Amino acid sequence: MTKNILYYTDNRLDEKIMKKCQEQLMKVENSIPIISVSLKPINFGENYIADGERGYLTVTKQIIMGLEEATSDVVYFCEHDVLYHPSHFNFTPKKKDVYYYNMNSWMLRAQDGHCLYYD
Repeated sequence: MTKNILYYTDNRLDEKIMKKCQEQLMKVENSIPIISVSLKPINFGENYIADGERGYLTVTKQIIMGLEEATSDVVYFCEHDVLYHPSHFNFTPKKKDVYYYNMNSWMLRAQDGHCLYYD
């Protein structure tokens, strides 16, 4: 099965955090191509620009735009402010007509290092 990473951003994330998240995704870029959809041009993967203001409607449009550009069997949605471990992309769906969602989450508050875990 072929795979793509769909990265989407509103371009308003702190530059330091965005850079770390992108560096993490680039660890798997050689094996899984990245499609990025942003509100302003960025140099990350194959970049497409969505028209709109930051919000739920626009992020939905960004996801649809990325899915329309993807030619792969599997697409991993990747938000701009999440550190994805390379093993996240080892998962290959068993069924083609099912959506899968990773419920294993750690939340980190950058200001003071406070962390929460959800499973």
